[in-house]
Amino acid sequence: MNIIIITITLLALLHFVYEAILLPSYRLLLRNELFVLRDRIRALKIKGLKEEDEQVFWFVHESINHLLTRLPQMTIISVCNAMKLQQENPIILEETKKKQIQINNSSNKEIEKIYAQAAFIFTKAFIANSGAWLFYLLPFILLFSFMNWLKQMTSRLILLPEESSKLVFDDQFI
Repeated sequence: MNIIIITITLLALLHFVYEAILLPSYRLLLRNELFVLRDRIRALKIKGLKEEDEQVFWFVHESINHLLTRLPQMTIISVCNAMKLQQENPIILEETKKKQIQINNSSNKEIEKIYAQAAFIFTKAFIANSGAWLFYLLPFILLFSFMNWLKQMTSRLILLPEESSKLVFDDQFI
């Protein structure tokens, strides 16, 4: 019983340190990276864009602004809600796909690069915001990984030729 209480207390302490100390600092770093990307895309606009890249510029610019305001809410729940919204509303899904195609077909590869970097920052924010779950899920992940490895090893062990199995197994019990 004492071990369970100590374990739960330790997990709570780790969770607190992660959520209250480490994560806000990391989010600030991600926000600063997004500000840099936004400044880069604005500099492209100032230098002048082709007419067909104007709309793509606004897609990426607004996406970065949206990420800046929603960075702490990037969790598994928000991603699932977005997927559900797109599945339930095909118009939103089509609009999203159309924007993605326009970005990929943009003649300005720098905008495409900035978009890819913003998406990568989004991924880092999602992982960071979901990181506290790692403390609770890690034992299960390790257990399932070990069980999978054990299954693979035993399936290989069964197929060993007899000569090789004599090298592996001690024949004293036979």
